[in-house]
Amino acid sequence: MNIYGIGRAMIDYYLNSKPLEFNSGGFDISGPIHINGLGFDNLLQLIDKTNIIRLSGGSCCNALKTLAQLGHFTFFSGTIGDSDIFAEADFFSRNLAENGVTFLPYIEKGKTGRCLIYNKDSKKSIVMAASPEVASKIS
Repeated sequence: MNIYGIGRAMIDYYLNSKPLEFNSGGFDISGPIHINGLGFDNLLQLIDKTNIIRLSGGSCCNALKTLAQLGHFTFFSGTIGDSDIFAEADFFSRNLAENGVTFLPYIEKGKTGRCLIYNKDSKKSIVMAASPEVASKIS
């Protein structure tokens, strides 16, 4: 089966340790927060990078990656940003390809969306912060 998806491109940052005390950085993570790209950049500066796993994400991409692993041909169309200091757009494209998803990017001024997720245990993950940034374009 061929499956085509359109959605928001996101980079998921999975934190594999206890959540940090963000109050010192001006962040109050008592629940999921939406922040702008600069705020997310600042948040990443507070995190020990050795405790992070980065994956291509967004609900559409996550579903397509699963379907690709089941042997289906999957194709994703979405928007990535042209200005990301952590090379998220390139990473997003590479990681989708590694997971068997063909990607047709639309590039827009701005940053690729990002999400910070805390792996509470093997059964539950908690979204701590999201920075949607560039929106999906359908053409």
